[in-house]
Amino acid sequence: MYYERANTDIYYADKYVNLFPKGKYISDIKNIIDNYYWKKCQDLNSCKIYIKKVSYGKHIKQAKEILKNTWFKTYGGSKKDELWVHSFVETKDGYVLAGYSKSYTNGAWDGWIFKIDKNGNKLWQNHFGGKKNDEFNGIVATDDGFMISGWTQIRKNNIDGWILKIDQKGNKIWENKYGGDKEDYLGDILYLRNNRYISVGNFHSHNIEYGFLLNFYSNGKTINKKFLKRSGNKKNSFSSIYRDKNNLFLIGYSIKSTKNGWIVKMDKNENILWNRVYKSSKYEKLYNMIKAKNGYLVVGIHNKDNRDGLIMKIDNKGNQIWKKTYGGDKIDGLSSIIQIDNGYLVAGGTFSKGNGKCDVWLMKIDENGNKIWEKTFGGRGIDFTWGLFKDKEGNLIIPATTASYGSGDEDAWIIKISKELLKKWDEDTKAIK
Repeated sequence: MYYERANTDIYYADKYVNLFPKGKYISDIKNIIDNYYWKKCQDLNSCKIYIKKVSYGKHIKQAKEILKNTWFKTYGGSKKDELWVHSFVETKDGYVLAGYSKSYTNGAWDGWIFKIDKNGNKLWQNHFGGKKNDEFNGIVATDDGFMISGWTQIRKNNIDGWILKIDQKGNKIWENKYGGDKEDYLGDILYLRNNRYISVGNFHSHNIEYGFLLNFYSNGKTINKKFLKRSGNKKNSFSSIYRDKNNLFLIGYSIKSTKNGWIVKMDKNENILWNRVYKSSKYEKLYNMIKAKNGYLVVGIHNKDNRDGLIMKIDNKGNQIWKKTYGGDKIDGLSSIIQIDNGYLVAGGTFSKGNGKCDVWLMKIDENGNKIWEKTFGGRGIDFTWGLFKDKEGNLIIPATTASYGSGDEDAWIIKISKELLKKWDEDTKAIK
């Protein structure tokens, strides 16, 4: 009876192995059990069950690798601690993350930076700021430490862009502020060449908000500043920089009657090659991009009836080839994109899918923007990410913010997905097809 029912009911397959360990059909039954629990192995808990239930399984080595290199960990104190847009850099012995903290602060909140090892154990942390609000948005490694971009509040309605250099233990080497008497920000930061760095954001002057580009040396000395805008548009801002060979792409938005996605392409000497706005009926904001076949893929948020995740393909001259939206009947957005084997991974936050109010949202797409698979991560609260990175071993790092887990109102949340689990998700998708 147990053998006959084992093909359709795992309960009887498990019973057969326990009752008849040397039974006539034991090899067949073990294969049934192995395939059943391996198919279920989609996350940490289900892969732990596979190892426990099928210690003899043919996938046991891969399952153990998944458990070794896949983990979720939170960082923060009793209050609100978040990771922001370009908050990750990899070192030889771990990862460094930047954001802001209300738990560790000299004022309202401070720019916050911490280092973890490859297993997620915290090695050190520090925070910087004054009596008002301060925030880190981007980080890049230097020869002797790290360069961080963000903003610092001087007084009410007066914010300056902020560059801070620290050593490898998180101690400040120097800091500079850039701004006027209004609100000015710096977002992403990038190393160029010959000890030169570039950061982008926005800068207010004479009632116009310009896209701001800052070029400076590793010692903090300014090389030049550029203030960019679209003709007739009073609000313009950059959030990201993407480098492709000898070209730079500045990514953000520009507002006239509606908020539109905006990309500026420059050569290596920062001469503008083209300047494109992608018009929307209501709201569109672009966050990141990557090189693709015969062009580039760009991600962001698009609002027509409700806000959806946006993926757009443009050619080398900035012409739109296609535009697709993703999501449900609530608010969804995409903020990051990276290339992996046979496709691309995109990430953001979704109110339409998942377990809670908002979940971290991860999708794999092909060259044409077709969804291959998607995953969500989160609990009952609001959980989201602005970043997506692949480390040198091929594992996926998602710096996120969670209100579902941890010890505070919101905690920094690192999601590490092993390359073995990414591979399995691909294999499972192919098997279904």
